[in-house]
Amino acid sequence: MWGSISLIKPTDPRLESIDISLEIGGLYPRELFDFSSVPQAHVRVTLTFSQKPAWKENRRKLGTLFVESLRGFDVVRNECTVFVSRSPKPGWKPQYQAQIEDEWRDEQEERSMTAYYASRRKYY
Repeated sequence: MWGSISLIKPTDPRLESIDISLEIGGLYPRELFDFSSVPQAHVRVTLTFSQKPAWKENRRKLGTLFVESLRGFDVVRNECTVFVSRSPKPGWKPQYQAQIEDEWRDEQEERSMTAYYASRRKYY
């Protein structure tokens, strides 16, 4: 599948909006998106993972799909779908970084579960 997909790099300065949807099944082999030549365009990339664990395993590698840093994009996740977007509006700044926020939530959940099971061991 990945062999047939080459780098998507729009360059037309007349582009105002770019909307791409892609189903992701596994690991990211290389960069697929380069929007650096179209700073004037509103960009939205929708990535749908085959299953929820695929997001958890690959969220740290999400940035490898993009030539530019994800810090310049909003990254929002809804179950198995990730929305990566950027606005050309003056003063716009990304507010969401799901690939980082979800990692923090997972660490919190893991600590909570470790504490829970440790407390249960005291009674059994």
